[in-house]
Amino acid sequence: MYKRTVIFILFAGWIIQALGCRYTVREIGYSTLLQDIYMLVLLDPVADPSDPGWQIIRNTLKYSNIRFEVINTEREANHPVVQQALAAGIRFPAKIMLAPDGRILVLKDSSIKLAVDHILHVSYQKTLADRLQNSFCLIFWIPGRSLSVNREVREIIRKSAGHIANLMPNMPKQVRKGPFIMEIARKDSARYRMLLWALGVEQLPEQPEAFLLYGRGRMMGGRLVYKDIKNNRLYDLMSMIGADCECGLDRKWMLGHQIPLDWPLKVRQHLVKEIGFDVDNPMVLAEMSRILNQDSYRSDSVAISFAPVEIDISQTFEPDGATKVTGQGITSSRDPVHSEVLIFIFLITGMVLIFGGWLYFKRKND
Repeated sequence: MYKRTVIFILFAGWIIQALGCRYTVREIGYSTLLQDIYMLVLLDPVADPSDPGWQIIRNTLKYSNIRFEVINTEREANHPVVQQALAAGIRFPAKIMLAPDGRILVLKDSSIKLAVDHILHVSYQKTLADRLQNSFCLIFWIPGRSLSVNREVREIIRKSAGHIANLMPNMPKQVRKGPFIMEIARKDSARYRMLLWALGVEQLPEQPEAFLLYGRGRMMGGRLVYKDIKNNRLYDLMSMIGADCECGLDRKWMLGHQIPLDWPLKVRQHLVKEIGFDVDNPMVLAEMSRILNQDSYRSDSVAISFAPVEIDISQTFEPDGATKVTGQGITSSRDPVHSEVLIFIFLITGMVLIFGGWLYFKRKND
């Protein structure tokens, strides 16, 4: 009898795990689903695209979201990239980075090899990779011209990060470190030229701006201007990163715009230890893809709360299905999450009744 009971408990535990979401938004952000691909392009009137030596460059970039191409501008004068470069006033030969949205960054390195070394081995690349896998998220912000406004924003960011760090124990998955704040001094902007370009910053802003990065270099919520930072937008977006993957968040917020980032094998192996599974496993990617294909219903403007929630059980079984949740969470007239809870309760109850009836008749016959 005890053996059957143990088997039942294990089976019930499996059902609970199957019905629950296995991933957080942060964890899905590490996946290669809907990756942003940057193009490193050599535009040269005498280059030979078929030269096998170019494969070395491609192999060097294979763990990043950057692809390398060589275009002979004489033979492929009508190539879209060639035409786009000409329209931008670029003279050949040239080395350029092409963003997913079509923006161009001209690289000044003397050779493609040096350009690749600069892209992959610039000092902040390692910092980004380390912090993105070990920390809850990365807050990247650029000060403005006013020192008093900068002090105000610095304090707001510090308090938002601290608030999230305090809430992390209540989140679905635990992360070792809280949000990491990365302030870029205006005098150091040249060093971060490619990162700023990837984030859409063509010129240094007059007022502070912030960006929230998570997962494999993904941006949550786009560029945050001074007004957004003052309105606590940073905290709202960070709370979404800690939510489970079936919280109803729109897919575009789970798989945000990416920066060019190297993600070598060593980093991926360390990430497996940090989050407990291999995000590049085909079965994991298939499950994440299934989750992302589900309908989404939550607006990005609604913050997700990890505070304790009070539920009025008496209203759970009202005919219209209305359920009110108090606290900092969402108040909804028909919340799909509660429907799933009811299904789960009925399923477990049915299993208990069936198993109990089977034991009763088994003992009676014995």
